[in-house]
Amino acid sequence: MSIKRKYSVSSPAFPLKRAHLQTDAYYGMSLSRIGPGLVMSRSVDDSIISLFDDDEWLFPAFAFSVKDNPYFSFLPFRQEGKFASENIATCKRMFTIKMFSTKSKTGKTIRLPTMQSLLTTLNHLNTFSNRRDIQIEEVFGTKSIFEEMQATLPISYNKSMLGLMRTLVSIDSVYRGFTIDGSILPFLEKTTRDSRNEGDQHAVIPSRILWAKYKQYKECLDDYLKNKKAIHAFIEASIDNRFFGRSDRARSMYQNEFMLLPAEMQVAQIRTPLTFSKAIEKYKLTSLAKKYNWSSTMSPPRFLSLVQYCAKCLIHLFTLMRDSEVLNLPVDCLEPIRGWNDEALYLCGTSTKLESEKTDAKWITTDDIREPVQILQSIQKLVAAHVKFDIKVDWLLLAASNLPYSGNSSKKGVVTAKSLEARLPPVIITEADIRELETIDPYRNWRDDKKFKIGKPWRVTTHQFRRSISVFAGQSGLISLPSLKRLLRHITKIMATYYMKGCSAKNYLFSDINPKLTLELKRAKEEADAALFIRDALKSAEQMYGLAGRRAMDMRKESLWLAGTETQTNQQVKLGLMAYEETPAGGCTSPTPCDKRAHAKMDTCVKCKHLVGQESRMDETIEIMEFDLTELKPGTIEYRAELQNLEDFKALRAMIIARG
Repeated sequence: MSIKRKYSVSSPAFPLKRAHLQTDAYYGMSLSRIGPGLVMSRSVDDSIISLFDDDEWLFPAFAFSVKDNPYFSFLPFRQEGKFASENIATCKRMFTIKMFSTKSKTGKTIRLPTMQSLLTTLNHLNTFSNRRDIQIEEVFGTKSIFEEMQATLPISYNKSMLGLMRTLVSIDSVYRGFTIDGSILPFLEKTTRDSRNEGDQHAVIPSRILWAKYKQYKECLDDYLKNKKAIHAFIEASIDNRFFGRSDRARSMYQNEFMLLPAEMQVAQIRTPLTFSKAIEKYKLTSLAKKYNWSSTMSPPRFLSLVQYCAKCLIHLFTLMRDSEVLNLPVDCLEPIRGWNDEALYLCGTSTKLESEKTDAKWITTDDIREPVQILQSIQKLVAAHVKFDIKVDWLLLAASNLPYSGNSSKKGVVTAKSLEARLPPVIITEADIRELETIDPYRNWRDDKKFKIGKPWRVTTHQFRRSISVFAGQSGLISLPSLKRLLRHITKIMATYYMKGCSAKNYLFSDINPKLTLELKRAKEEADAALFIRDALKSAEQMYGLAGRRAMDMRKESLWLAGTETQTNQQVKLGLMAYEETPAGGCTSPTPCDKRAHAKMDTCVKCKHLVGQESRMDETIEIMEFDLTELKPGTIEYRAELQNLEDFKALRAMIIARG
């Protein structure tokens, strides 16, 4: 049996034991140990799973997401060639160096998705070398040969090759085992930079299309809720009785199993056979079946998959979570918080983006998240009761394809978006949509892009939701940059600005184009701001600085409510008399626009009555500014400006703390 089938991605992380320091691969090990006999991975009971000598490696301890694939196969590397054996060993060595060397930016082992991409890149390199009957070392030793190899490499793998090259160049040639032509790295950097296409950035969904998709997702969920009991009952009946609602041809397929049933059940099923149409009519699902083109007993489980997909899209819209973050949500993921503005919600899950390992994370969201989450919980409960495969069932998005007789032979742990969007009515691109895209990003050639042709349907990807809401929020002034950075869970301002590219276009007013969606965002912002204030000020045990900060500390002792009753507080929020914005120094409760709190030199904040100073936030800001500084070239204008900003902010921090 292949090791690919013996272990699942849900395997727990295994801490390295002292006894394995001389035998196992681990981050920070001496690279001289890489070679035959090196243990690549172990099971929880210390049994060896993979050795360097094997052609199939499994890393279950590094699978932090349900989407992570811990299986790596070097079998395709076994090719004809004079140096085939040497080349596969070299590929394994480079793979191991990249994964476990201390040259990673995060200071941790490289994530499995990155390594999967590298494996494919190495396979291209290996194939090129074997066809030329040369060793891989020769490719790196001569620029002309490397250029020839790089020309055969798909553009999408340039980034992976560049990452490998930078790691190889950064270590001693003794460890990598060969020399590298010094002119290759600058060449590869320029080639990769030139091949990057700004148009590859995920497109913002035009507001008309986004609103149409939002209504489609909501409509699908509404249809499910109206018919939930009947749908579940129909599926249960089809599982209990394989002859339920099936054609004569399908019945003949299960004849052997039919003969194993008790005699009385055989008689009952022969006397009262239900065709699919009669079965649908019996459960009063005729109109739903007609709307979604149901044709067999496999259609209801497939409808559940569509419902799961629509609920997942709404979660993306309400939280700006990444695809892997939503897929990794546990069943019980909602955490309500009572306080200002009645109730706020956290969606609790895990993220791997910032820390390069599975870490707990929370996303502030609105009450609208309850419906899609509760729908997913109801479907998960139904599916989990019938899972008969070795699949982890405590995912919120446990795939409906795991149901018996769902029509899907490949059982998966969680829902995949493949082909599900196509089951919804297409939203056709219009001239107005293209003009809107040109306003958001005027430097991209939208009209010559085959993916965005007028008259063609818009193809939705989940990551488009993150960028779309980011841009719309920025354009309509609904979410500040610090809040956006928290929602997008990005470390630096650079990536947040990248997501909001185009939001400063003066001739584009999102609120005029789509006032309905703007109202939705405004309502969401009120609840999000309330949740931020509750968590960062009222619920925090940290000492607060500034007048508003001290007032918040007093409120912790006296009352949970900001001012008077719950009704009064809600009215003040809706009327714009109260607000809360995150700032580099902590927070600001000013209900009016402020052009000072967005800059590093915020001397006026020290004496401002709206300041909620937080030492932890200021320390975090300094850490981010220092990180940004390391990305700039010393001596340049940008470097000197950022250095001055850092010094000004440190002085601001000292003044705020000194005033208490």
